[in-house]
Amino acid sequence: SIDKAGNVSETIHFGPIMIDLSPPAVTDLRSSHKERRWSSDNLVTLSWRGVDDLSGVRGYMYRFLREGEPPAGWAETGEPRLRMRLGDGRWIFEVKAVDEAGNEGEAEPVEIWIDLTPPDPPRISSETHPEGAWSSARRVKLSWRAGDISRISSFILKIDGEVRELEGDVRSTELELSDGVHIISLAAVNGSGLRSEPSRYAIKIDTSAPPPPRIESTTHREGVWTGSGDV
Repeated sequence: SIDKAGNVSETIHFGPIMIDLSPPAVTDLRSSHKERRWSSDNLVTLSWRGVDDLSGVRGYMYRFLREGEPPAGWAETGEPRLRMRLGDGRWIFEVKAVDEAGNEGEAEPVEIWIDLTPPDPPRISSETHPEGAWSSARRVKLSWRAGDISRISSFILKIDGEVRELEGDVRSTELELSDGVHIISLAAVNGSGLRSEPSRYAIKIDTSAPPPPRIESTTHREGVWTGSGDV
């Protein structure tokens, strides 16, 4: 500056002026869980990398969103990694970088599906053989109901100790059984590999006719004439 007498002050320098208008980015987002695959392991490990070519990455903002619930607020961390235990459900993890100028980048998502709970035992019924009632039909039709958050991937059917695996979310089967009492055991396996407690159903089959009855008389001998009409 110059005063009215013409004196010049020393030169003052200000700067540098640093401007960063570009948002940072998150890359290489990785999860310990396969995306869109159900898991019974609820300890999730996540890692990522922040990129900013100018002012540099200051930290990160993240949140976990569970399907069917209101959006959660953002939390902050200075590290590009995180470990968290999650409850049952479909989750979306989102993370975004924040640079030294305060710019926030776009959120990068990854889906995590957790199911820690075994399914309920299937409910078994039969249109051909009511449970516990004797039947003369060897062909048995069985049906059942079952469900789970991660859906049902298979059923384990046990008939008198013999084990059969029914792949997929099947809901019925037909069996050819011999005479006798048969105990059917059925367990459901969900999408994360957890097995339910088994349901049991008793089937009774008898295809053999009973022997003819034996007829006796205390008053009349078979094939012999008698004068008495009271038998």
